[in-house]
Amino acid sequence: MKSAVLVIDIQRGLFDPEPFEAGEVVERINMVTSNAGESGCPVFFIQHETENGLLKYSSKNWKLYPGLVVEDNDILVRKTTPDSFLRSPISPASVPKLRLLNRTK
Repeated sequence: MKSAVLVIDIQRGLFDPEPFEAGEVVERINMVTSNAGESGCPVFFIQHETENGLLKYSSKNWKLYPGLVVEDNDILVRKTTPDSFLRSPISPASVPKLRLLNRTK
């Protein structure tokens, strides 16, 4: 795999309160992931989870933010640490060209 798109922590619980221009950010993410998918580039949606609390696995807040378009061939990855590569099917060494899309404060 030469390149991949990673969409990191774009989850309901992390968008509360909703950040400035959240809708526009989601539109841009959808544009990038759509273009990547059309060109055969893998797209990973990475979701943080905890045993309890805000991002408890499978809770409403854990789910991806509404409006994100996830295609059948996109890859969903669960993570329990801030490091998206730790115990993950992706590694920086295996994907030299990464496009990271994440929520910033």
